[in-house]
Amino acid sequence: MKWREGQLQIKGLESSLGTQVFRAHEGHHAGRVERWMKWSYEGKSIESAFSPWFSNSQSAPKIVEVHKTRCLRKMRINPFTGALSEVDASAPINRGGVLEGTDLRVGERSYCSIAFEAFPNDSAMHGHFTTFVNTFLETLPDIRLEEANSMSYPRLAANAVAATIRAGLLGEKK
Repeated sequence: MKWREGQLQIKGLESSLGTQVFRAHEGHHAGRVERWMKWSYEGKSIESAFSPWFSNSQSAPKIVEVHKTRCLRKMRINPFTGALSEVDASAPINRGGVLEGTDLRVGERSYCSIAFEAFPNDSAMHGHFTTFVNTFLETLPDIRLEEANSMSYPRLAANAVAATIRAGLLGEKK
């Protein structure tokens, strides 16, 4: 759950599709594939009810600040041919995928991640998602992505927060 751009945003796991091998003919990469949903709420009643949760108030719930810097590459996927074409990250598209490289800081600890997202969630997307991921992975012949290091962004963030709290590296918000 987060407060972003004047909205309360909540992400929830819809389903886990298990482990998938990418570039299977070479056996290079494996990762967990999941379907997530996001709900966004805004308006005066939402802001008055929830924005205090994300404030510096002593009475607010304890909030862990996560600083995220990301780099995006966005691809439009042709629904008929599956052909990919790169578009500007801010371009609105109905069918496509995003490669996101992220630097994440929680307290004094830093993490990096790479994620692939695709939309919409329909019956043809799984095949298009595999093509999309394989296209990017072809450019990384010397890197191996392994299932043991594969996790969703919410799980990465939760693990990072827990590790930071255990290490006593979490400063109080002022």
